[in-house]
Amino acid sequence: MKTIQLSGFLRESVGKTGSNELRAYDRIPCILYGGENQVSFWAHGYDFKDIIYTPEKSFIELNIEGKKYLAIVQDSQYHPISTALMHVDFLLVQEDKPVKMDLPLKFTGTALGVLAGGKFMVRERKLRVKALKKDMPDFLEVGIGHLEVGGLVRVKEINVSGVTILAAPNNPVCYVKAQRGMKKD
Repeated sequence: MKTIQLSGFLRESVGKTGSNELRAYDRIPCILYGGENQVSFWAHGYDFKDIIYTPEKSFIELNIEGKKYLAIVQDSQYHPISTALMHVDFLLVQEDKPVKMDLPLKFTGTALGVLAGGKFMVRERKLRVKALKKDMPDFLEVGIGHLEVGGLVRVKEINVSGVTILAAPNNPVCYVKAQRGMKKD
């Protein structure tokens, strides 16, 4: 999985007033969890475009005033009306502890049912997984070439070594449905 750099600066005042002052200058209040101590810092809003506003997942190398941490985005909060980014929580990644992330699904192949006139439908675009840092893939690949009309792929059919998928095994991920007007054999 790729790693993105993010520079941050320690916060002097933690709280509502300090956070609102930061946001007035397009600075996003952040916090880093998972270590011995929580680290409160801020980062420039434009630095989050490759981290928050993309379907791709990545590790973030935080450089907070010269001290480096490897982390993932745990949560992000947005303004309810303007949808502006308001706060980001990061989780420290450690080599020996598994992390949980939502990974996007990448569908490969062309379903036989689609070639016969069916319509490919997606139920899940991402799945929650748990893995060590070294085993974490960029995405989960789902082969759909074998799907006939009425066929589906379930979570239990997706296998990636070193990765545990946390969704229910019988949940459908994608399927091919018959189009109206298709001839029945």
